[in-house]
Amino acid sequence: MSDRSGESFLRKHYILQLVPRHPRTITTAELERRLREQFELSASRRTIQRDIEAIQIVYPLERSDSAIPEYFWPDGAATELVPGHDDYSALTWNLLEEYLLPMIPASMADQTRPAFETARRFLEQSSRQKIRQWRQRVRIIPRALNLRPPNVTDDVQAAVYQALWEQEALKVRYASRSGNGTRELSLHPQGLVIREGVSYLLAVVDGYDDLRQFALHRFEQAESEYRDARMIRDFDLDEYISNGGFSYVLGDEIDLVMHMSSDAAHHLGETPLSDNQTIRELDDGRMEISARVLDTLQLRWWLLGFASGIEVRSPAPLRKFMADEARAMMDHYRD
Repeated sequence: MSDRSGESFLRKHYILQLVPRHPRTITTAELERRLREQFELSASRRTIQRDIEAIQIVYPLERSDSAIPEYFWPDGAATELVPGHDDYSALTWNLLEEYLLPMIPASMADQTRPAFETARRFLEQSSRQKIRQWRQRVRIIPRALNLRPPNVTDDVQAAVYQALWEQEALKVRYASRSGNGTRELSLHPQGLVIREGVSYLLAVVDGYDDLRQFALHRFEQAESEYRDARMIRDFDLDEYISNGGFSYVLGDEIDLVMHMSSDAAHHLGETPLSDNQTIRELDDGRMEISARVLDTLQLRWWLLGFASGIEVRSPAPLRKFMADEARAMMDHYRD
């Protein structure tokens, strides 16, 4: 293969990677820039257009009818690009589809569906009995109640992801959680977290300094302001999460002491609450568990989930909270 034909092959290969799936699009000017910056390949826009025309003979790339042509993969386009699937990669994608797909927003799932379909077709066409047997022998059971993820519109998702990528400010119309109207906000995106199927944008509201969480499915509209976002200096997303950013911290660390039935306490011996957790058996057969933990809403929801299988002994404010919740629950069930 000559140097020229080798470069042409690489260029077409990279173009296949750079063209996004509908509803996102890309122009030849943007392809020219990204080929140069990401892959150090220089090509004129006319050369790129010829490459796309050659690609379209084999692959279903489409172009818009706008004055400046924009290219995209259509919905449902096949993604059988090299390297092809083998048994193990197809099974991996198939398992991801079954257990990951229900956890992500619908609009994001639409973007990944073609890859899942490719793996599914590979497995359906395979004549190997072992593959079909494997799929009947592997299951994953969620520990919590499996709720369906809320929908995020394609336009909102595209605008938020683009703003994060470009580090640009974002103008949004955001619906309140209570459903009492919407607000026009100018946001400075800092990060994105997907938790139990819900996507949260971490952002600073224009004119303020504190970091806030915004659920993407409550964005009724989002568009770039085409100005640089104000970024928090030295912001560390992992540190934010580990410090309780999504546990909803109520106070400092506490020395938690609780009495649990032996059945309820069993799993804490294998998956402890903290490194300094201790467990001892009481005279009445229950287990006393002590651990230093952060006082969070997530901890309290977890404790309430054990119902009568747990008694919080200390600290006193947490014991009072549990007692108040138990009394309120009793009031609901009195005839």
